[in-house]
Amino acid sequence: MPTLSLVIPLYNEEGNVADLVREITAALPAEDLELILVDDCSTDATVANIPHHSFIRLLEFSRNRGQSAAMHAGIMAATAPVIALLDGDLQNDPRDIPAMLAKLAEGYDLVCGYRAKRKDTTFKRLQSRIANFVRSRFTGDGVRDTGCTLKVLRTPCRDCLILFRGMHRFIPALIKGGGHRLAEMPVNHRPRISGVSKYGFGNRALRATTDMFGVKWLLSRQCRYQVKPPRPVPLRHIPSPSGAVLVLVWPSQSMKSSMSKAPSPSEFRCCLSATSCMRVSCALATSDWRPTDNRFSQYCCAIAVGV
Repeated sequence: MPTLSLVIPLYNEEGNVADLVREITAALPAEDLELILVDDCSTDATVANIPHHSFIRLLEFSRNRGQSAAMHAGIMAATAPVIALLDGDLQNDPRDIPAMLAKLAEGYDLVCGYRAKRKDTTFKRLQSRIANFVRSRFTGDGVRDTGCTLKVLRTPCRDCLILFRGMHRFIPALIKGGGHRLAEMPVNHRPRISGVSKYGFGNRALRATTDMFGVKWLLSRQCRYQVKPPRPVPLRHIPSPSGAVLVLVWPSQSMKSSMSKAPSPSEFRCCLSATSCMRVSCALATSDWRPTDNRFSQYCCAIAVGV
C-alpha cells in the first residue's frame, strides 16, 4: 500500500507532463507513491504524453470541469494516509515534498507551501498579494499564499472539503474550519516553460471574491458534534425459544487466579443455588485468555442451562 498519494490536475499540459513525471520519480521513491493524474478533458496530447508506470493512476473527465473538480476527484480517489497536491505546469517543485512531509510529522494535519520568490509578472504578483491579504483576514485561515497548489495533508482532512467551483482557493480555510492544525513553509517557484496560464484577472479576482463570502458564511454556520461511547449492557437472563436460558458469567478473582490456562469448551460446574449444582456446557467469549489481566469482561462465559 502506498504511503503517499500525489494528486495533480492537468489541462492542456502536453509540453510539461512527461518532464513532471520524471521530476517526481527523481524526488520521491516510486515504491511508496501513488501518482494520481486527473485530466480535465484536455484538448491537446496531454494524456498521450503521460509516461507508463505502475504507480500512475489516470482519471479522465468526460467534460471540462475546472481545477477544483479535478483536484477534488483526485483527493477522493487517494488510498494513502497522506495526500500531496501539485500543479501540472512545472512551476511547483516536487523536491519540496519530502521537507513538507517532515513538517507534517511534527503534528500538523495540513502543510501549505508559500512561494517566497515568485516567478510571475509584477501585475500577477500584485493582484495575488492583495487577494491573499483580503481572503486570509476574511476567512481567518491565516495562510499567506493560498494560490500555491503545493500542499500536504492527512487523508481525514478531505472530509472537510465541499466541492464547488473555486474550492481549491479555500482548502486551508475549509480544513482549518474543521478543527485541523495548519502550518506553512516556503517552497520553490519556477517560471512556466510550456503552455499558458488558465487564469486571468476576471476568473481569479472577481470570482474568488464572490466565493470568499460564501465560504465565510459556510464557516460561520458549521456545526460539530461528538457521540458518547455506548453504555454497557446490563446482565440479564435471555430466554430462548427452546426453553433454555442464556446466562452471562464472569469468573471471580479466586476462580481466575486458580486457572493457569483458558478453560476449554467442555463441562463447567456452575453453582445455581446453595443446594444444587448442574453440569453445563460453556464456551468462552474470547480465545485470548490472560489470567493476570483484571479486565474480567474479556473472559465472559456463555452458559446454556437446560430447563
